[in-house]
This record gives sequence, structure tokens and C-alpha cells, in this order.
Amino acid sequence: MSIGQIFCVYYDTNFSLVDTFKSGPLEWLFAFMEEDTTMYAVIRSGGKQYRVTPGQTIRLEKVSGEVGSKVELGDVLLVDNDGELQVGAPLVANAKIEATVLEHDRAKKILVFKKKRKKQYRRTNGHRQDFTAVRIEKILL
Repeated sequence: MSIGQIFCVYYDTNFSLVDTFKSGPLEWLFAFMEEDTTMYAVIRSGGKQYRVTPGQTIRLEKVSGEVGSKVELGDVLLVDNDGELQVGAPLVANAKIEATVLEHDRAKKILVFKKKRKKQYRRTNGHRQDFTAVRIEKILL
């Protein structure tokens, strides 16, 4: 980045500043969506756990499905419906999350740099992780 670059900063509804220069136009929607906290679920996808609510947009590890299609996420670990908590052992029975695929893309590149000093050993490697952006439509029990 040079000193003369202009940064576009928007003010979101959750009083969070969002820098769209560092993140793309669709990417800044992910962490700053207004949530309905009356119902939420904890799901497992790609070896990670996510707390999701209806209407929220999240990034998951690569999920099969075309853009615009509906997918069902079945690994539901916990569901809270207006204070009524259901904890699975390990999964909640008959609980599913209905989501819509928004995009398939790759994350920003990370660089892995290895060096052993005084030995003239340097290795640079890069990696970009595939992801799928989904919008949570419904939590089905």
C-alpha cells in the first residue's frame, strides 16, 4: 500500500467500522450482519464450530452445491429456541440448517516463510484456502 491510497470506510448498523479496501464488497457483509438472537444453533462444518442465526451470512469450508442452490447442514450440536436449550450427544436429533449458497471463492493468500539463519536456507510457500459463503435461511427442528 502506498501512502496516497484512499480507504473507503462505511458505518454499519452494528456500530462497526468496515474497511472495504482490505476486504471485497461482498466480504464485509459476513461479520457485520444484524442478528435475530431469539433462535440460534451451533453447527460443525469443516472441523470448526459456528454459532449461526437465521439470516446470517457465514464462510464455511468448501461445500458442494451450485451458487443459488439450497444446502442442508446436518451436524447440529446445539439449538436454542427462545431459551429452550437442546444439547446433542453429540448431535441434536432431527435438527437441520437450511442455507443458500452465495459464492465459491478462495481466501486471501497466506505466506509461509521458513528460514534457518547462518545456513543460507530460505523457503517461501503460499496457500489459499477454498471457502463457500452461505446465508442461513432456517433452523429446522
